[in-house]
Amino acid sequence: MVGIASVLLIFHGLEKRPFQVDAISLGLLGFVSLPFLSLIVTSFKAGNVEFSFRDLSVHDQVLTFLDGIAMKRQWTFFRPRQGESELGPAFAELTKELATRAHEDLIRQLRTWLKSDDSNQKWFAAEIVGHHKLAELGRVVLAAPETTDIDITWQPWELNCLWAASRLEVPMYEGLCRFLQKTTSSANQRWILNAFDQMVDLNEAEPRRFDAAIEGFVALLRERKVAEASVDALFEKLTHLPAPPHAPISVKAV
Repeated sequence: MVGIASVLLIFHGLEKRPFQVDAISLGLLGFVSLPFLSLIVTSFKAGNVEFSFRDLSVHDQVLTFLDGIAMKRQWTFFRPRQGESELGPAFAELTKELATRAHEDLIRQLRTWLKSDDSNQKWFAAEIVGHHKLAELGRVVLAAPETTDIDITWQPWELNCLWAASRLEVPMYEGLCRFLQKTTSSANQRWILNAFDQMVDLNEAEPRRFDAAIEGFVALLRERKVAEASVDALFEKLTHLPAPPHAPISVKAV
């Protein structure tokens, strides 16, 4: 695991001319330093229980490291939107390695994060489940949101759980499309439309995958008599989704 982190750190450095120390390189340096940390850090506390760091397996050391950074921000493996911070492809590879080589340990940790009181940990758990399509946690992330009224603005971590669950559906994103049709919260609507845009941008969805859902959504907004300016505002910062067509203007005969 640490060897992989070292190689990824080198390749990441070669991509930057001149080399820049960014969030990805700092994170990889943290992974590379795990063996050294195990020599100088004798123990750490999780709640009221003290653990011996050097006695942990490599996978447990990595999960401990991730447990700490998960609380810092809303990390994403994709192009970050407002309020999100990019974790980058290097961490995507490392979590993929965990999913392959320490699958049960990762699943156990994700379940713990989804039950956490920390919203960033719940967000990060959903991000990993959705990105790596960990099917055994589909029902767990779907049931994780605490808000039940879809017309109330959901917390970002709750919407990320909804996104993660929809990535496990066949066809993909159906749950997210249905939620968009039903919610009347403009904040929820904007978050989902940005998620659609993000997925198309990164080739995680076909360019026209969401056309039907958006067409139906815009039609519903007009049935609800939502002002055209408000409809346009939902789409103004999107780069990969088509702008909504303006409603036809009726002209009275004289």
